[in-house]
Amino acid sequence: MGNLFESINAIIDKSNYLTSKSELLKKKDALISNTLSDVNDLNTSNNVLVIDKYDIFDSEIHTWVNSINEIVIVVDPGHGKDSENVGTALTIGFEHKIKGSDGKPKIKKDKTFETIKSYFDFTPENPKFPDYVLADFKTWKVKRIASSYKTEGRLMFKVGVKLVEKLKQLGVITFNTRSSEELGLELMKRVLISNEKKAHYFISLHADGDDDHTITGSHTIYRESVTNKNETIIQREFSSDILEYYNKVTVVANSPKKDIRNLLILKDVNKAKRKTLIELGFVTNYDNYLNIENNIDEVANQLIIGIKKNIKNNFFKKGKILGYYDKVKGIGLVNKPIDFDATKNKNRYDTIYEKINIL
Repeated sequence: MGNLFESINAIIDKSNYLTSKSELLKKKDALISNTLSDVNDLNTSNNVLVIDKYDIFDSEIHTWVNSINEIVIVVDPGHGKDSENVGTALTIGFEHKIKGSDGKPKIKKDKTFETIKSYFDFTPENPKFPDYVLADFKTWKVKRIASSYKTEGRLMFKVGVKLVEKLKQLGVITFNTRSSEELGLELMKRVLISNEKKAHYFISLHADGDDDHTITGSHTIYRESVTNKNETIIQREFSSDILEYYNKVTVVANSPKKDIRNLLILKDVNKAKRKTLIELGFVTNYDNYLNIENNIDEVANQLIIGIKKNIKNNFFKKGKILGYYDKVKGIGLVNKPIDFDATKNKNRYDTIYEKINIL
């Protein structure tokens, strides 16, 4: 029994410990009796301690909470930092060249193209697209016409409000960085909210845009750590989980994508353990926009299923003590006699528990 932990190659790497968990549990003589009852949903009693599996060997980051209800999620609907910061917007039409009798674009006397504005939702005042424009946008379009009201900022605020509402109904502590459909906070202030609330999760809601109104697709963005392999695993895993059940706009094959823009909200300055930026679809695509706007309740539900999956796979009830991890010696120690007190030097020892799923 004394060689139990020493046989796991010092378990310095967290993943080594996790993959060897089943082997450890077979060593029944190394475990003490478990007195915690099983929990099958998000709501747990306050006497159950919950740990993030990646916090086992790191006492300086979020560790124990009294219940799943103490997990903190900050929802950040994108844009709105000022009246001009609305993000992209729904494509409602195009200014395009006019086709002449010779099949070529009409030219004015000043040798510029003769143009007209046409719309998807046409009225007597707003003419419908001619078929030749619909058949070949690249040749005929001059400029996209965007809605002044149906914007990314407004749409994401609606999604954010619904997501916060439903998470709170589950008993999860949830905050919204925006309180207005028109306005929000500067990015750094949103990060400060995340840090002040000691968020375990930070979810930034966005939608994509493109001058080509036919482009479609959803994805998430995560930050890759150049120094911490586990940090990258954590971010990529959450960014994958949260869209796993989302079907309002097809998730692209290369999602989640690495952050190549050095986004502030995904940087280390945001202390939230798990951070992701979601692009729920292309607001500039008419179908994408309507699929989100007309199904906000379902969008929120689908995101929550992914969030719950990530919680289920990462947060565990505190169970049977397996032993201690000596950070100085870099080795695991099997359960010591009663006189061994790892709490005397908390910076040196981490208590290792069998982890029991909370969901």
